[in-house]
Amino acid sequence: MLLKLKRLLFAVVCLALSGKEIVVAAAVVVVVVVVVVVVAVVVMHKIAALKAKDVCPFGFDLFQGSCYEVSQHDELNFVSAQWICGFDKGHLVEITSQEENEHVKSLLRAAADNVETGAYIGATWFEQNALRGGSGWEWEETLSEVSFSDWADPAWQPDPSREQGYCAMMSREEDWAWAAQDCNTRQGMVAMCERQPAHEECFQGSCYQLYYDYTYQFEFSHKCKSVGGEALEINSQEESDFIQRFLDAAPARKDGSGTFALTEIWLGASDSGSEGDFRWWSDDSELDFNNWAPGQPNNGAPNGAEENCVVLGSSEGWKWKDVSCDGARAVVCEIEDVVSGITG
Repeated sequence: MLLKLKRLLFAVVCLALSGKEIVVAAAVVVVVVVVVVVVAVVVMHKIAALKAKDVCPFGFDLFQGSCYEVSQHDELNFVSAQWICGFDKGHLVEITSQEENEHVKSLLRAAADNVETGAYIGATWFEQNALRGGSGWEWEETLSEVSFSDWADPAWQPDPSREQGYCAMMSREEDWAWAAQDCNTRQGMVAMCERQPAHEECFQGSCYQLYYDYTYQFEFSHKCKSVGGEALEINSQEESDFIQRFLDAAPARKDGSGTFALTEIWLGASDSGSEGDFRWWSDDSELDFNNWAPGQPNNGAPNGAEENCVVLGSSEGWKWKDVSCDGARAVVCEIEDVVSGITG
């Protein structure tokens, strides 16, 4: 298309001019075309920047589809290390490849000033695990056998008579190779945490972040504010269509029991003030747009409970339905896009 434009401009100028004027005019046309190409490239780069991507919370590092963090808390035993990671909707890291192991080592080396002894990872050994066959080492989060390892002493074997078992850590003394130790050891120990990233895409001046971890309704608004955003509100058909495409295209995630089931998403609206009068949480304003599924809202919980909250349901094509405010669901947070300056 740019080539056709160049030829058209050149032909028009040639009809009106001759001689030296043609040479000058041709040069001007070339300059104009170059400027158009440069602008087009810049715009395409900016548009590409708005494509869907994975993002991690502040303090976490993104690598191959997971977020990693060396905890700021120390003097942890294995159980408290699990709790610290769980507080951030994650778990102690499960390392399944050499590439992942080297990346985690690099994070620990960078944080070495704050890690006196080592960092717990999510593997444990108990005799009952060994009786089922294999090495006896299992990942606590997924209950799967440890298939990759990086033991500082590969010849070391657990004592089968040790009822309290062993926990795995990455040892500073061993240049962050793995070692087994008592699960109650606290001295100089931190947690090496892993969690799922959020999935993000931008549209018409806002960026939307999908958080797969289940969140209760009363946590929804606070969670979004903690990442600089607001609970999802949908105010137009265009935005609704975008959200449907965004959710349909969201990548699959894994949790401890397998593939994460993305079935319902909280919406920042409720009729808790007056039955049937749904309003946005952010400013208590009336809904200026809605996309209810057929027969919704119906306040029809099977147990007779009131349905004062709103979700987007996958089985309804991401249309809206009213539900009980109990239970936990995935969330989408809406954050002002202050980087690209481009609207959809």
